[in-house]
Amino acid sequence: MTWRMVSVVSGLMVVALAGCSNVPSAPSANDLELERPALGAATATRAGDDAELSQLTQRVLDLKTQVTTAGRITLTHQLELERLRVAVSAWQTRTGRTDISVSPPQSLTRRAPGNQTGGCDACPIVHTDSPGKVCFLTGQGNCVPINHDNWVLRACAYYCFEVKALVLVPAAARSRP
Repeated sequence: MTWRMVSVVSGLMVVALAGCSNVPSAPSANDLELERPALGAATATRAGDDAELSQLTQRVLDLKTQVTTAGRITLTHQLELERLRVAVSAWQTRTGRTDISVSPPQSLTRRAPGNQTGGCDACPIVHTDSPGKVCFLTGQGNCVPINHDNWVLRACAYYCFEVKALVLVPAAARSRP
């Protein structure tokens, strides 16, 4: 009787293993249905990304206003600048979009005639050299004389945020009637 039981078990194993194969089978209609994204999911994701873009843009503008009003970059501003830099980089990585971007620290040099004491003007705290671009001072070098005519050179380092859909209007242009 034991041989009979072994034969039955062996037969069941052969039948069970016969259904297995190294070759993957074609997906069934049910499998394809599960993988299809929900209708409107891409639109909802894009809307969420756009909302986050608006928030990031507003944070850049708010920081610009706060720093300009204070006339200097405080520790609180520096921390917000770093959080904003990380948030923009993360948003860009996640979405693959470049509607807003942040540059690595950029060094701009200012060349100007030295004043009577031989010094030079401080670097602007907030710098906007093109529409949609806002740069925040992260450091500045000492004034260095560059020739005998009393000209000096100063290096200014900035983190710059560029928002493609944003056009910054200079204060003088806003006050025109």
